[in-house]
Amino acid sequence: MRVFYSFLLILVMMLVSLPVWGDIFVKQSPDGTLNYSDCPSGKGWNLYIKEKKPGADDLYTQEVITSVARRYGISPVIIRAIIEVESEMNEGAVSSKGAIGLMQVMPETARDMGIDDPWDTRQNIVAGTRYFARLLKHYKGDVRLALAAYNAGPGVVDRYRGIPPFEETREYVKRVMAFIEGNK
Repeated sequence: MRVFYSFLLILVMMLVSLPVWGDIFVKQSPDGTLNYSDCPSGKGWNLYIKEKKPGADDLYTQEVITSVARRYGISPVIIRAIIEVESEMNEGAVSSKGAIGLMQVMPETARDMGIDDPWDTRQNIVAGTRYFARLLKHYKGDVRLALAAYNAGPGVVDRYRGIPPFEETREYVKRVMAFIEGNK
């Protein structure tokens, strides 16, 4: 009986020591200070990190990537590369510009792509992949230009008639292409 209680005590201690995760919100004070909270009160708070949904493991995500990419005629390796560079496979990622989820989809883009819950793994991947497919079509299959447009916007790529001279965009295209080349 003593062994049972010892085991039970160890089990309870392990469960109590597990980290507890939740959404993290951010609010900027008038002096510019950023305040973070997992239980905000009052107005002016914005979602900073979305809690990862339980059960949305990498195997499920990979299956979604593969099925959605094939539906839009894109190599799953390309979509996986975009996700790796955009969010490092973090479903709860939120950019400083408001892009969210695995594919860092802007809420307006999600709506334009017919998505009602961009936090949902499948819907986020559908929105990002559908948008990338449009960009690929617009740039006649040129993956590098489509990637630049995914990062900087198609208007910018069109204005520069190629990858714009922005360090962030050039580095983004370089990183995604390196991932693609390394996973063929």
